[in-house]
Amino acid sequence: MLKVENLSFSYGENPVLKNVDFCVEDGEFVAVLGANGAGKSTLFKVICGLEKPQKGRVLLSGKPLGGYSPSELAKIRSALMQDSEFNFESSVLDFVLLGRYARGGFFASKEDIFIAKNALSAVGMSGFEGRVFTRLSGGERRRVELARALCQIGACGRAGTLLMLDEPNSNLDPKNSNLAMSAVKKFADAKTSVLAILHDVNLASQHADKIALLRDGEIFAFGEPKCVLTSENLKFAYGAENKIFEDGKNKYAVFLKE
Repeated sequence: MLKVENLSFSYGENPVLKNVDFCVEDGEFVAVLGANGAGKSTLFKVICGLEKPQKGRVLLSGKPLGGYSPSELAKIRSALMQDSEFNFESSVLDFVLLGRYARGGFFASKEDIFIAKNALSAVGMSGFEGRVFTRLSGGERRRVELARALCQIGACGRAGTLLMLDEPNSNLDPKNSNLAMSAVKKFADAKTSVLAILHDVNLASQHADKIALLRDGEIFAFGEPKCVLTSENLKFAYGAENKIFEDGKNKYAVFLKE
């Protein structure tokens, strides 16, 4: 579904991304991990088309990103940005229904409303439909923003669609972080491709099919969590001593004090 080929990007003379190359197949959940300043959010913006690379290209279903019109793109790709700029008062339901705009405009059908309520339920926000979005807590707003992104894809995942998430767990407590990632994983299980920028190594280990470790704008490790999450790799990525534990299914990292 998503293919990133030899992507390089600079701010002026400062290189931020260097020959980044990876793909996300239909139904794969790929998490991008790395220290602050590694280039994660810039990579996200370039893949979204918000920044233009100096070299390389982004392909969706074999077609260059620039070959899609905005309306075409909105029907196959949904993006949750790191910061929301939505500041006018709206009900939670109306906010989530913005995800259906590319398909039906501002006139929501019964199916659109069903999909929106289903997305809210998936992130644990049922019963909030009539609340004012801007009056929610930070964590509640983040879950509603995720519901909007899920709503844009549809009632469930499907092949040929891409869900892009930049720090979807910001402001979420551990319980709601797991709930949110479980909702995203269900879409991946239904063949939607997922690319998520995450900070929580253990959350990525639990839910992602593959992990890309980014350092200084380069992916130096890519593959299944059990292969990528080694003590050596994490020390190289984050510059911190750590210990890896396994429970038979997942790996978990504990970062140690200096």
